[in-house]
Amino acid sequence: IEPREDEDEMTSGHRQLSRHAIKTVLDQGHLSPLPLLASPIYWQHDHALRLYPFPDALIVGDRVEQYYENYEECDTINPGPFSNGFNFVAYSPIGEISEERINSDVEFSQVP
Repeated sequence: IEPREDEDEMTSGHRQLSRHAIKTVLDQGHLSPLPLLASPIYWQHDHALRLYPFPDALIVGDRVEQYYENYEECDTINPGPFSNGFNFVAYSPIGEISEERINSDVEFSQVP
């Protein structure tokens, strides 16, 4: 069965939104890249949300579908909601080593 066109567009829209969110968080170097009016900051603990130095991996727990993106050599993974299909991710930071770079290994799984 081939996917309907609107489902394919919806998946593409989720992927674009995920890429945009990843790019925003990593480019701004903060896990809460929102203006002060939208998300007040408790300044005594703000340092815990900063992404400096740039991380090798960022695991984002969200209720959207699973995804893996590599942006500026940072592996960004969302394992998806465990309550919907019992999805999880097995992440190995070193999966394949080449002369140019080290590739990580990401495996999306589901509890039967």
